[in-house]
This record gives sequence, C-alpha cells and structure tokens, in this order.
Amino acid sequence: MLQGFIITQILSIVIGAMIVIISNNCYKLKKIRYKELRSKLSEIQGEHKSKEIQDMHIMTLVAERLEITNNFIIAQISHNYERIAETFDAFAADKEYFMQSAQASFMMACPEFIPYLKNSGLTQWEIGCCCLYGMGMNGNEIAIFLERKSFYNVSCSIRKKLKIDRDINIDTFLRQKIHELKGRECLLS
Repeated sequence: MLQGFIITQILSIVIGAMIVIISNNCYKLKKIRYKELRSKLSEIQGEHKSKEIQDMHIMTLVAERLEITNNFIIAQISHNYERIAETFDAFAADKEYFMQSAQASFMMACPEFIPYLKNSGLTQWEIGCCCLYGMGMNGNEIAIFLERKSFYNVSCSIRKKLKIDRDINIDTFLRQKIHELKGRECLLS
C-alpha cells in the first residue's frame, strides 16, 4: 500500500512536471513570466520587511519543489527511481512542510488562488488541503497522505466555506477555479 502511495505520488509529481515543461517550452517565456510574477509580488509586498522574509521563504519552498521535480525527470530519463524515492520520502514525511511548499507553489504560479481561499474564510490547514486538491489529489488521496481518518469533516468545512454544491467534486471545482482566476494561464492548471 505504501509502495502504491509512493508510486501515485511520484506519478503525480512527474505528470505535474511534464505539464509545466510542456506548457512552458520556451525558456525565455518562463523567464519573462517569472519576472512579471516577481514584479507583481514586489508591488503587493510594498515596503513591508516581513513580506520580504515571507517571499524568501516562498522562494525557498518553490526552489526545493523544483529541485525535486527535476530529480523526478532525471529519474524518469535514467530509470533510477531509487534515488528519487528517498528524496521524496524525506520531503513528504513532513506533511505540514509539504503543504506549505504546495501553497508557495500556488502563490507563485497562480497568485490569485490563495487570497481567494483566505477571503472565503478558510483556515491555513484548509488552504493547504485546497492546494493538495489543486495539485490533482482527491479527498481519499489527501486523507491517506495526511493520515487523517476525520478528513471528511475538513472537506465538509471547505465545501461549506467555498459554497460548493454536493454534486461537484471539490478537486474539480478548485482546478476550475484556478483556471478561472488565472485567465487560462495558470502554470498549475
């Protein structure tokens, strides 16, 4: 079961990496987009020093995720999965940190997503869970990853705060919202 989980996580990250690579096939476009995001982030931060510290934290989290993604690509190319399995196990072991890095990724790739969640009254934990949904995980996968049997309560709270109808999957709703917020340019959609 753990192997299946690891394989699922590896495949999820590899697929995510492939989407990013395919959608950004030109290095110059990535660099321009990064500068635009960086500029927008700087405007939002203004003169607040605490925001600069937060920015450095976000950049560190995103850089670590990018390094892991690159290692997945290398593992896929070289068929050396043992190397990445250890790296991923260590990264995913600290679930709180993993959720923070997922949130940081969304802050960079789709800056409107996290404020949307905060404005809807979600807690930090719920926002982290929404980022996992936004990455492509479903409720069962998140519950297994977080090792929480009571995840149903969290998903009900998210559904209520975001006003999601019962006939719509939360993961589908959030991926559509990301797509909508970013105007079809979100790197993670």
